[in-house]
Amino acid sequence: MRHTSVEASLIIIVVAVLSTLSFQRNALWKDELTLWQDSFRKSPLKARVAFNLANGYNEKGDLRKAERLYKYTIRLKPQFAEAHYNLATIYDATGRLEAAVEEYTHAIELMPEFAEAYNNLGFIYYRQGFTDRAIALYSKALGLRPHSAHIRYNLALAYIKKGLKEEAIRELEMALTFNPPDPEVKELLNGLLTE
Repeated sequence: MRHTSVEASLIIIVVAVLSTLSFQRNALWKDELTLWQDSFRKSPLKARVAFNLANGYNEKGDLRKAERLYKYTIRLKPQFAEAHYNLATIYDATGRLEAAVEEYTHAIELMPEFAEAYNNLGFIYYRQGFTDRAIALYSKALGLRPHSAHIRYNLALAYIKKGLKEEAIRELEMALTFNPPDPEVKELLNGLLTE
């Protein structure tokens, strides 16, 4: 009988300890940022962990920390195309266009099928007035993702800037076949059709 109470006490203690550990571990899973912060503390030399932590900061709007971690990720793994791309988006968003062009270009060199990198690089050139470059990059992006309404919309804007109304209408009509409810595309298309 005495063994039973000792065993019961041990079981209660083990359950209490495991419950406490489980509760503490669950706190790390409250959001992705907390999870990746913990993972980074434990594995600071893993590029994927640093990249995911950078993404967490990026999603929370902490661009300074995200930028620092994307750069760190690239130091750990220079061929990490997505890290170059995400760093470029931060440079782009903060007006450092020359650095953004460089990082988008690195991303494309590392992953030639990276349609969004071509698209975003094209959009920088479009804003800078290099419309022919933008059109070439959007066309390359469309070759990789022909059903992208967003890329077709950007290509249409470049065509409009070049005075190529028919080409712009064609791209906008195609964009609507892939994303029919897009009011921005509809408005631009209607404007072109009523000119």
